[in-house]
Amino acid sequence: MEGKIKRIFIRVLKLNFNLENFDTKLKYKDKNWDSINHLRIILEIEKDFNIKISQKEIPSLLSYKEILNHIKKNVI
Repeated sequence: MEGKIKRIFIRVLKLNFNLENFDTKLKYKDKNWDSINHLRIILEIEKDFNIKISQKEIPSLLSYKEILNHIKKNVI
């Protein structure tokens, strides 16, 4: 699961990370993570994990860890 989430971040943000050196402290406004890419990340996660993230939840998911915890809570 974590690898899948990291791949989404790497692809959407066009990061020079791989799964081994991914910065798990990544948060909104870091690297290329702007408002547009935030929505792209959310959409990719919804698609890849077949979940729906409410509009109320989206503004609170502003870091890799928050997104990971949200997915773990709603997928597992």
